[in-house]
Amino acid sequence: MSIMLSDREWKGFLLSGDDGIFQNYHGKRLTKDDRKEGDIPLLTAGEQRQGVAEFVSNLSMEVFEDFISIDMFGNSFYHKHKCCGDDNIYFFINDDLSEYVKLFITNSIGYQKDKYSYGKQFRQKNADSSKILLPVNPNNSDEPDYDLMEQYIKSIIGRKVEFYKQYTKTMLSKLEYKEIQKLEEMEWDGFEVGKLFKFQTGKSKGLNHLEKTINGINYLGATNRNNGVLCQVKNNEEMIQKGNCIAFIRNGEGSMGYAVYKSEDFIATSDITAGYADFLNRHIGLFITTVSDKIRGKYNFGYKRSDTRLKKEKLLLPVNDKGELDYEFMEQYMKNLEYKKIKLYLDFLENQNR
Repeated sequence: MSIMLSDREWKGFLLSGDDGIFQNYHGKRLTKDDRKEGDIPLLTAGEQRQGVAEFVSNLSMEVFEDFISIDMFGNSFYHKHKCCGDDNIYFFINDDLSEYVKLFITNSIGYQKDKYSYGKQFRQKNADSSKILLPVNPNNSDEPDYDLMEQYIKSIIGRKVEFYKQYTKTMLSKLEYKEIQKLEEMEWDGFEVGKLFKFQTGKSKGLNHLEKTINGINYLGATNRNNGVLCQVKNNEEMIQKGNCIAFIRNGEGSMGYAVYKSEDFIATSDITAGYADFLNRHIGLFITTVSDKIRGKYNFGYKRSDTRLKKEKLLLPVNDKGELDYEFMEQYMKNLEYKKIKLYLDFLENQNR
C-alpha cells in the first residue's frame, strides 16, 4: 500500500539545539597542505561524491558516523559510515533516529538549499536556528511523525530494489560470459589512432549559441565527468553528430587527453573530436577508451591535444595470430567484465531482503 504524504499535517521543526531534533557540531579547518593520506573520508563543501574530498589520517580531526551533514552551500547528505569534516561542514547527530528517518530529513533539508550561496553561506547561526518542514505526529503535535518517515523511505527503497533486480536480470540475459585468455596472455601491438578512426570535430562554438532544456539532446564538452555530458540542449540538426563513436577530449582543465564512448547522437563543442570506425560497438569502444586514457598524462596547457597529435597517438591493443586487431577479444573481455559486475550487484540486491 502506497504511503501518502499529502494527506498529513506538516509544520516547521527546529533542526538542532535544546529543543531541536539534532545536536550539531562544527568541522575543523584542514588545509590541503596539512592533509595526511589515510582511510577516513574527509567532507568539504560540494555536491560531488556526497561531499567527500579525499581520505585522510589526521588524528586531530573528530570522526562521526550515522549523521547528516550540511555544508556552507546548504548541500545536505546522510552518512552511514565514519567521516570527518573541515570547517565548511556541520554535523547533525541523533543516535535515536534510524537511517531511514535521517534520509527523509536530509531530503527535507535539501528543499532549503536555494537559500544559500557563496555570498550567503550556511553557518553556525543557521545550524542553531533553522527549521525544516516535517509531517506531524498525529498523537503529539509537538513531535515529528518519525514512524511515517521511516515507513515512507522503506517503501521507496523496497520499490527501487525490486526495479533494480528486474533491470539487472534483463541486462544479464543480454550478456553471455565466455572463458577467454587473460590480458597478460595476449599479444599486443601499437596502432595509430589516425589509422583506426575517421574524425569529425565538434560543431558547437559554445552554449551561448544553443538553448538549454530538459530531456533534450546531450551536449558534450571538455569534461570526462558524466560521460562527457555538460547538459542537454534543444536539437539543432546542423550540429548533431551520430553516436557509436569515441569522443576524444582535446582541451579543458583536468580533462584534456581523456576519451569517452558515446552510443547516442549528440552535439559537441569544438574541443571534442569524434572518432568513427566500422568495427566499433559499445564494448569495443569502452575497451579502447580505457587504453586511450592511459596516455593522457602527456598533455597539458603547454602541450595541447591537437587533431594532428591525436592522429599520431599510438594505442597498445591486443592482436590475433595474424597480427590484426583482436576485436572479438576486446568485445568479449568487456562483456565478461560487465557480466561479473552486474552479477555482483544482483547478488547484493538479492541479499537485501534476507
